[in-house]
Amino acid sequence: MKTSALTALLICGLIGLAAGAGEDWPGEGGKSDSVKNWPARDFETATTSGMPLCVYFFDPQQKSNARAKTLEGYQALANAELKSVLKPFLCLKIRSDATDVKGWPANLREIASRSASLVLISSDYKNIISFDKTNTQNVDIRPDRIILAAQSILHYEEKKAAFKEEQAKLAAMRSKSSKDEGPTLTKGVPGLRNPDEKEPPKRPVERKRRVPADE
Repeated sequence: MKTSALTALLICGLIGLAAGAGEDWPGEGGKSDSVKNWPARDFETATTSGMPLCVYFFDPQQKSNARAKTLEGYQALANAELKSVLKPFLCLKIRSDATDVKGWPANLREIASRSASLVLISSDYKNIISFDKTNTQNVDIRPDRIILAAQSILHYEEKKAAFKEEQAKLAAMRSKSSKDEGPTLTKGVPGLRNPDEKEPPKRPVERKRRVPADE
């Protein structure tokens, strides 16, 4: 009797947990707490921000959207550790039908049609990692995989910034070296005098002596 009662309590508890978990999903893509405050930006504004991008594409017309539910849930964007890793990113929420902002490439938007996708993009748009229905099953969407992808983008950004800083240092050294050498454009050029050289003294004009005419 006690065993039956305990089993019933456990079943009720599990049902309650399932119901509570279901309440986190508002039933429509883009409206979960994890992404509801993410802004939408047009493509040019986003890609000229100088920041790496985390873009969540979703179909606002798809009411039964298992992919959106997974990406917006604790398997992905609602995960606390992942949220922390994404802080350096400009996080955006874009409709797959382009009814909110303009300019986003069709291949990025349309793959989220009747679905949803998460795309990580480096600030120079040369490094793109996508979690979409063509390359990632719902069961394979995990916080650790997305964290690794985000960290690889950030590592790329660090290397790019270090290279840019090194190039700036080399340019500054070349500029300083050029200034230290002084003007050299007129040296050795026929007909031109180096302004640093002293002007040679002028020779006196030699007057022609008059010879008396023969008488």
